[in-house]
Amino acid sequence: MKESNINRMIYEYVVSLYLLKAMDWDKKITDSMKLNRFWNTFLERLHKVVLHDHIRIKKRIKQIGCKILLEEVLENKNVHVMYVFEGYEHHCEIMPSVLKNKCEEKLDALLIK
Repeated sequence: MKESNINRMIYEYVVSLYLLKAMDWDKKITDSMKLNRFWNTFLERLHKVVLHDHIRIKKRIKQIGCKILLEEVLENKNVHVMYVFEGYEHHCEIMPSVLKNKCEEKLDALLIK
């Protein structure tokens, strides 16, 4: 498998992971809204879809022999992932603005379906 494909899969993994975290954060905020039952139900359904996708991506990464060693947020707020693929250590770094845009794109794609 080409390195660009594994990088794309790592990006998808990070986006789905942080989208799940953002949705959990948003759920806390919707608890105080007047229509919280509706929004919580909506977020729970969406959360299940994103979680299923995240698990699928994670399984695929393992199937191709990639192992994620480290996920961290750096001082500059970039998300850093270190992984081993085909015996070599690789690094992936995503800026917060890019991550936010990718999460929004993923949500848009899910809502259009």
